[in-house]
Amino acid sequence: MYESFFGFTGDPFRLTPDYRFCFHHRSFRKAKAYMEYGVHRAEGFVMVTGRPGTGKTTLIYDLLANLRKERLRVIQLNSTQLEGSELIRMIAFKLSLQADHLDKASLLRQIIRCLDQDYRSKRRAILMVDEAQGLSESALEELRFLTNLEKEGQSLIQVFLIGQEPLRDMVRRPVMEQLHQRMIAASHLSTLNEKETEAYICHRLGRVGWQGNPSFEPSLFAVIHRLADGVPRRINQVLSRLLMFGFVAEKRDFQLADMRAVIEDLRDEMLLPADIKDVDKLLDELPEAPEPCRSEWQRFDSDDEILDGDVAESAETVSPARREPLIGARPDAVSPDSDTLRFAPMNDSRGASARNDCAASRKGEEVVIRAPVAQPMLAHEIERDADQRIFPSVGGRAASADLRRRKGQRLLFGLVGLLLLATIVILAGSQLQLAFPESGIGIRVSALAVGTHPESRPDFAVSKAAVEDNRARPAVDPALN
Repeated sequence: MYESFFGFTGDPFRLTPDYRFCFHHRSFRKAKAYMEYGVHRAEGFVMVTGRPGTGKTTLIYDLLANLRKERLRVIQLNSTQLEGSELIRMIAFKLSLQADHLDKASLLRQIIRCLDQDYRSKRRAILMVDEAQGLSESALEELRFLTNLEKEGQSLIQVFLIGQEPLRDMVRRPVMEQLHQRMIAASHLSTLNEKETEAYICHRLGRVGWQGNPSFEPSLFAVIHRLADGVPRRINQVLSRLLMFGFVAEKRDFQLADMRAVIEDLRDEMLLPADIKDVDKLLDELPEAPEPCRSEWQRFDSDDEILDGDVAESAETVSPARREPLIGARPDAVSPDSDTLRFAPMNDSRGASARNDCAASRKGEEVVIRAPVAQPMLAHEIERDADQRIFPSVGGRAASADLRRRKGQRLLFGLVGLLLLATIVILAGSQLQLAFPESGIGIRVSALAVGTHPESRPDFAVSKAAVEDNRARPAVDPALN
């Protein structure tokens, strides 16, 4: 929504992982280096952990993008509380094996056969398990068994475990000692510090063509870092709402007061993280936010708004308790670049002078109303909803031209329908039969004979003679029979 308003080529703060936007901060570079080291070793386990939203999935996609030229078969799994047998079946499915109605032993044989074929074709297999903290002990034991598969001293498959912080405690249990001994590298993705938060925001904005629009007050980054606790996904959430606030309020310079309005909205919507305990304290430290501008057409509702040098009436005093339909209100023609519309005097259904919900000033007998240029309402919608109080700034000429075009289309369709109806009547009339049952004589009327005298036609002359002959015969008395 706000991309075109700020001139962006895309959305810089989407919550979906996108490796094209990944920010290589200190902890991210270390974790990626450990994963690349594990790929080079081609054996054992590599583990990466981190808090939710720190970029673990983005790290996987970034690593795989750099390994496209390698001869690797990458098997990606998203773990959701899988047991051992379920995990084996999921691996077989990812290898495109026919795993339906097969027992565990048969599945393992097919997996081993597939991995052996990859080894013969000089290709290695890598298993990426995301959200690995959901794996059970039996599933982890099955993974350990797969890493024991080898051919001529070369492991047939390597396993990468990526998950949240509880995964570190899982692999350090005494029952996981054999798996822990096969761990060749482990790294933890930490959150961003204050400087990295500012660099992260500028980096993602720069990926969509940001050149200073919008601008940010320098102290704003410290508040964002404190609110998001340095978690990249939380930063994306806060920045996305801040940019949306600027789009609605048409602001291109963000201050601390704007950040306060965004925080209050997130708190009211219960979208703030539950682990942030000092939200009220943070709001007390920020300056008072302006009146929230929920929609663009409410931006002139404040009590002290001044229009064209006149004192505007406040929304509390001018808004009626019950909205009445406006009668006879039509906007005059204005220039497309203007955001001011002028209306004739308006009366409600009771004959009283109507007062508009938005700020207005009266000059003589006309009412001057401010309507935002970006408001997408069409002027012809007043025909459907007479209670609309604000008209767009596209101008009365554009609205009336649209109405004239629609009326012309309806008139054209009506004329075409009449022509079709006339054609059908003419074709049907050409086959019309006029019959005289008493005389048993029929006269065929043809549309082709229009314009010729009926007595000049032979069939008409014969029919006339037959009628006269029939009349000359004497009537027979039924009683004689």
